[in-house]
Amino acid sequence: MVKKLFKHELFALGRVLFLVQGILLVISAFARMLQFFESDHIAYDIIFGFTVFFLVIANVVNLVVPLIMGVVRYYKNLFTAEGYLSFTLPITPAQHLLVKLFATLVFQIFAVCVSILSVVIATAGEVLREICLAAQYLLNQLNAVAEGHVVLFAMELLVLCVVVFLSELLLYYGCISIGQLFRKNRVLAAVGVYFAYYVILQIISTVFTVVIGIVGSNMDAAEYIPTVQEVVAAIHVGLCGLIVWTLIVSTVYFLISHTIMRKKLNLE
Repeated sequence: MVKKLFKHELFALGRVLFLVQGILLVISAFARMLQFFESDHIAYDIIFGFTVFFLVIANVVNLVVPLIMGVVRYYKNLFTAEGYLSFTLPITPAQHLLVKLFATLVFQIFAVCVSILSVVIATAGEVLREICLAAQYLLNQLNAVAEGHVVLFAMELLVLCVVVFLSELLLYYGCISIGQLFRKNRVLAAVGVYFAYYVILQIISTVFTVVIGIVGSNMDAAEYIPTVQEVVAAIHVGLCGLIVWTLIVSTVYFLISHTIMRKKLNLE
């Protein structure tokens, strides 16, 4: 049943997202075709400028829509009238959450790939060749400075991006779940919960920054230049620490939604 629900979720997301991505690829192809008719005429500059503008907008929409769709479907499927049907299925609340999470993640990854493909299509030719050469040169320089750790850094950043995306999605799920505990204006309550969380987080961050600044100003001002190995190790520790911390926070968000769905569900 979980597999069927996962396929259904992918299909439901795909009906909207494939349309957006199809439009993006058409705009990319049109931008590439325009370059074959390049001229100094002002009409060409205007048309090409608008095409690039719409290409950027389409890429932004392509990257944002999966997250929005994932949040909307979570609320619609589980906390509206559809919830009566969803919770009659032989699936636990945890499985509902995991299906929503990973279906949205799949489409987010696919959206990133489509955006990269759109850039490749739009810049195909000399421009793409120059971009690849510049990227290769930059990577070689970074690899030389980081003493061969660039690949590992890239893997850690990739894992961090995935974990941060899931954490952000779970945060929205948690806010929606808390919001449905209210009798009226549940969507507004969920938005209020999110902004309250954001304000508290900003206050904690500000206090933490001030404390770090005070501690740093009182420390010995003796100059210390770390070695390359120490910098590389510090970056690894920092990235791994962020991954672990984000996983811990994500678990808290998950447990909030899961507990409310199990014990405090109210679809009235």
